[in-house]
Order: sequence, then C-alpha cells, then structure tokens
Amino acid sequence: MHLLFISYEYPPDTGFGGIATYVQQVAQLLSMQGNYVDVIAGTPHVGKQYAISSTLRLTLLQCNSCEAFRVLSPRAALLIHQDYPVDLIEVPEYGAEALYIKSELSAVPLAVKLHTPRFLIRRLNNYYYDKRWFRRIKSFILGNYRYQKDLEYLAIQKADFILSPSTSLRKIVSSEWRIPIDRIQLSPYPYSSSKFQNSPPSLPTSLVLYFGRLETRKGVYALAQAIPKILLEYPQATFMFLGKDSVGPHRERSMKAVLCSLLKKHSSAITFLDAVSLDEIPAILSKAAVVVLPSIWENFPNVCLESMLAGKPIVGSREGGMFDMLEGVREVSLVDPLDPDDIANKTVYFLKNPLMAAQIGLHNQQRAQAFYATEVTSSLQSSYQKLVNDFSGS
Repeated sequence: MHLLFISYEYPPDTGFGGIATYVQQVAQLLSMQGNYVDVIAGTPHVGKQYAISSTLRLTLLQCNSCEAFRVLSPRAALLIHQDYPVDLIEVPEYGAEALYIKSELSAVPLAVKLHTPRFLIRRLNNYYYDKRWFRRIKSFILGNYRYQKDLEYLAIQKADFILSPSTSLRKIVSSEWRIPIDRIQLSPYPYSSSKFQNSPPSLPTSLVLYFGRLETRKGVYALAQAIPKILLEYPQATFMFLGKDSVGPHRERSMKAVLCSLLKKHSSAITFLDAVSLDEIPAILSKAAVVVLPSIWENFPNVCLESMLAGKPIVGSREGGMFDMLEGVREVSLVDPLDPDDIANKTVYFLKNPLMAAQIGLHNQQRAQAFYATEVTSSLQSSYQKLVNDFSGS
C-alpha cells in the first residue's frame, strides 16, 4: 500500500505534542511493515522533501499555522498522488485538516483520526475559569457550543472513515457532533517500545513525576493542591513537573507561576523542567517512584503509555483514555481528577508500598508491551488494508 499521512504537527519542527508523536510512530511502523509511506507536515522554515528511509518520505510545507497548512496540503497531496497513486490518506480532526482534501483527491479514501477536538480542549482548559460569574452570564447570553459551525465538524463530514483511539472520545464525538457511534471505529495508538529496551534500571526513589504540558485539562492544578497532603503523609517525597508552561486555571499568564505560588511553602521539594527530547524520557522515567497524570479528561496520552512501558505505577484519571489503557489495575490506579484528596491518597499508597508499586508497574509494562507495542502494532497492516478494501467495495 501507499499511505499518506497529512499532519501539520510532526517532529522536530512542529512536534508540539501527542499528534506529532503518533504520526511519527505510525508512519515509521507502517513503513517497516513493507508499505510506502508519505508524510506531509508543516515547518516554519523553507519547505523541502526528503527520504527518511527507503519506504518513508517527508514533505515539509512552509507555514506558521495549521490554518495555513490545511490550505496548502491538498495540492502537495495531489502531486504525490500523481507521481505514485495513494491508497489511503489519514489526517487528524484537530485543525480541520481534512477540509479541502476531497476537493483535490475525491477518489482516494480519507480517514480522519480523532485526537482531541478544539472545542473539547477549550472546555477542559476553561474548567475553573468558566465557573466565574461573568463567564456564566456570557455563556447564558451567547448560548452553548454550536457544532454545526465548527470547522472541525464540517471537515469530518468529508471523511470516509472516522477513527478514535479511545472509547471515551468515541462517545463524546458521537454525542457532541451527532455522528452515529458505529461510524467511529476504535483504533488505539501503536507504540514502538524500542527506546525503552535499553533504558536504565529503576532505582529506589521517592520522586513523584508529572510530565506533559502544564495545562488545566491535564490536571496539574489539582495535583498541586494534592502535594501538601502527600507531604504530610510522606515527607520525604519530591516532585518533578516536566513540561512546557501554559496559561493558568483562571487564564493567568503562566500555570507555572500559579503552581509556584500555591506551593511556595514546599518549594524545596519541587522541580520544574521544560520539555526534553523523546530520547531523554526513559532516563527520567527510571528515576520516578510513581507517575501522576490526573487529567480532567484526556484522550489517549502518550505519557501514560511511555510510563507503562517504563514499568511505572501510574496514578491516572478515571476520565478518558486511561480507563482503557490501565485495564486490570483501575481500582488502585484511577482517581477522580477533581479531587486532590483522592490523588494524594493513591500517590501515598504507592510511595508507602514499594513492593505493590513494583507489581503494578510490571503489570503496566507487560500490558503495554503485549497490547500496544505488539498486538496493535502487528495489526496495523491489516487494519489499514481493511480500510482500503472497504472503500473499494463500497
């Protein structure tokens, strides 16, 4: 098959988060399975095209936003198709990148992969802010979200196939965008475990690690509220926030500044580290006693998957994709992400019970290796071939 992935986000120039990581992973894995794979992505620099391997090629389009990218990418896709016919195109729903593709390539099947729509990101990041009285008045006057005017909704209507990594996002999109749920196919992220095979061994530690962008939706505000409670029960604990800064829970300029103010009495126990390269993640994870990811809601966080592959116990959110990912250890691992006491209690449990933490970590590692790194990865070829066959037979 000749597969084409179109995504503004792709490492390193636009490797902003989970979409970039996913596209890089799936493109590499499919090319290794004997498919020819093209990727079209954005760059702020001069555009170019080059081969990553004999079966994987990257085309970079110069632009500074996904809005500009979605206008430029269909023409680039058409040129690739004219040179070597494409069997299937996949794009993210984020940024409405599918909006104009069918106008250039109507005969090529188009799959839209759900990651997290913008309306949902805004709703989650405004969780605390929207509770203020003036926001409630504004919402009452302007009314609720109108999905029919959402460009991402309009773009997904052009898809031949809709794919979702998690059951939670599948349900949300079906409900919010009035799409029959059987139109949305479950398609978990694959993940190569190769970078964890030679990672450093875990050492005894009291480090509580959070990693991901410092955003409201990822639960860092509730985690900060839990930290004094954790230290009361386990004074030797230390904490690392690994990730880029973002706005605070009430639209403050800096979430990091909010967290520092909230935790100023415990500053000696807290470390902030900006984003690091993917290659550095295994070494950092090896130092953690427990990874805490209390997202208000999150689709299918790669940070959870990486923590599982590193053999770490995880305090995760019962809302979103971690419910799927942490199957078998939900009772001991999942928390109410809006309850700092619940976050603190589960974290302290792992810190005080290192043998149980090691057992849970081993379970997580075995599940991630057996399912996401092996079963899902091995089935990629047949999954995409089925989409191509289904389109041809429709």
